[in-house]
Amino acid sequence: MNQQIQASLIVESANDFIKEFWGKKGTEQAKAQFIKNKVLTIMASNASMAQEIKFKQNRFMDSVNEKYKDRVVTRLTILISNIDKNDEII
Repeated sequence: MNQQIQASLIVESANDFIKEFWGKKGTEQAKAQFIKNKVLTIMASNASMAQEIKFKQNRFMDSVNEKYKDRVVTRLTILISNIDKNDEII
């Protein structure tokens, strides 16, 4: 599979996990942005959400990796920044 396509699908899977686990609150406060060298970068709108993601990071990575039956994500990087409401995952 093309690396760009796989990276896009991994980010989409991560955003699906955010929606499934935290619901609307999650999609408003966090968004997976990109993956590079098996490190998934997630933007969180506040420290509280960043902490929740950090606390669940192993489960988060396991969920994404399980979908691909491979270790496509080995680490999360969580950055605190504004989330554009127009980019909200539906």
